Amino acid sequence: MTFTLINSISDPTVGINTLDGMFSTVLNYSKMADISKYLDSSQKLKRAAAMKINAQAKAYEESNENFIRSLSLLYAGGIIGKVK
Repeated sequence: MTFTLINSISDPTVGINTLDGMFSTVLNYSKMADISKYLDSSQKLKRAAAMKINAQAKAYEESNENFIRSLSLLYAGGIIGKVK
């Protein structure tokens, strides 16, 4: 109700600021179990989390850190050797 009322104000940034405040409150004052429960109960939150995780995984795969780690593993066991 409150969010709908605030969103009805003509300034479009008010709704975004309200969402930011509500989300910040949930993160700061909720237990991890409660946040996990919200995530499990919402398809929208699940999709958002999956999108973020996939983007971070792709960024890591393309990073220099991953390249260096891969090369070090490759040369640690020899180029053709097996890592035991």
